[in-house]
Amino acid sequence: MASATLGKLLDRCQDSEIRLETNCAEIRDRTADNGVRMLTYYLARRRHHQKMALGRLDPVMLRRLRKVKLRSAVSRDLTDELRLPEFTPASVDGTTLIEATLGHDMKLMALYRSILEQPLKDDVRAVLEKLILVEERDIGMLKKLRAMRYF
Repeated sequence: MASATLGKLLDRCQDSEIRLETNCAEIRDRTADNGVRMLTYYLARRRHHQKMALGRLDPVMLRRLRKVKLRSAVSRDLTDELRLPEFTPASVDGTTLIEATLGHDMKLMALYRSILEQPLKDDVRAVLEKLILVEERDIGMLKKLRAMRYF
């Protein structure tokens, strides 16, 4: 664990979203299940949470916010914390994929909330709260998909 800037944290979280999107693409390319394939397209589109949350911020302000040092320890590599379970892409069913994605999003949201526990300026706090809102919406949608048992 080490101190980090908000920018480093955002980069690490973005990397985890890109890995999730890459995993979805691999599953999409190797599954014979059309429902799972359709689900992977849906999940891949929803992996751009930072853009959704931060896209309207002034670029100068965002550059300034990215330099803010975080006081609490943040893992240098979020790979282990935000890793999807190991599974054979060709054998994944929709429920497994939804559960894995839900777990990823819940861990990401918990990480953002843990950073909020430290003293932060209002603008940094607002950025993290926006990211949490995006994750909460996604988690809600994933739970609806899981409950429908559509995939």
